Amino acid sequence: MTRTMLRSTSTAALLSAALVALSACGDGGRSSGSTLGSGAGRAPAGDGGAGGIDTGATVSLRYADFTGACAYDTSDFARLESLGVRHVRMDQPSADKIELARQFGIEVLPIVDYGIPELSGQDDDKYPPLPEHRGAWAKRMVDVWRGMEEPPRVFEVWNEPWHENFWKPAPDAAAYLELVKAFADEAWAEWPEATLLVSAETESAPSGLFRDALLAADTTGFLNDPRILPTTHNYVEGRSPTQVTSQPCFWDLDRFACAYDAFKAHGHPDPQVWVTEFGWESDTPSGFHYLDTVSEQTQADYTREALQIFRDSGKVARAYSFMFRIDDPWNYNWLRPDGSQKPVCDTVKTLLATGE
Repeated sequence: MTRTMLRSTSTAALLSAALVALSACGDGGRSSGSTLGSGAGRAPAGDGGAGGIDTGATVSLRYADFTGACAYDTSDFARLESLGVRHVRMDQPSADKIELARQFGIEVLPIVDYGIPELSGQDDDKYPPLPEHRGAWAKRMVDVWRGMEEPPRVFEVWNEPWHENFWKPAPDAAAYLELVKAFADEAWAEWPEATLLVSAETESAPSGLFRDALLAADTTGFLNDPRILPTTHNYVEGRSPTQVTSQPCFWDLDRFACAYDAFKAHGHPDPQVWVTEFGWESDTPSGFHYLDTVSEQTQADYTREALQIFRDSGKVARAYSFMFRIDDPWNYNWLRPDGSQKPVCDTVKTLLATGE
């Protein structure tokens, strides 16, 4: 993850170091809840496993169906189950890891990443495959889940391709689109109804705003396929969920609406956004942070408020909080470095159980 409003040299350097050490929702280095939120929302597109709901159906969306967390390790599953969390996002989880999560009532959203040295010509896995190897890369990715009796029904293609730390040597929206197409060819041949999530952030790229460049590159309308849905990472540093800035589509929590509206204008029938990362760094003394912090209780309150905003918007299919990980001192974590729970855990548990 990354998001910083004022990119001073020192802040950018610190954030870059953090991203290398602890990237998005995994990167190897970074129960069913019974509940009932009131209000209508959109069903997530194709939940993994049996019982998933297809995109487009308007339903009363329970917070337990809507809320997820970025997780890393199988050791996280039991504690997440105890909180009523039924959805997690993970970097390229194995078939065995997905099946294990299901034993805890948890469905995994796989991130299809990263590069493979023999296909990219680079040792760093943040380099995408060379154009001539995109098909081979897609096959290798699909092979991870091919043959599962109940494969995932939703896949997120790459993590933060708009950021230079995750797409090297520099972001390239047109190249990312071609990689998504290659994965779609392979995935849809195996699972014709699978939903693919594509990055629709507003971050700058050499070709301009990433989302604008992505949509401009889509001259054939590929991104209007109902099986394609956009993602955003809705960080606001230490600001509140409702604070309005001078650039709402860059910095405000509800910038998911900008992604929805842009894809809709492009021709997508109902581009329900998956918010695959959002969160706040707490001021927990024993942890560390890189951007503005909030108190632990404020972290909990803002998380609940954000989930309510996302769900009630009618433009968000699901939202994953960053992050839940045992033994990780980064203050985005729902846990303190000693493993004890911050207030956000009880707040989310209550929201999932009561809708309040």
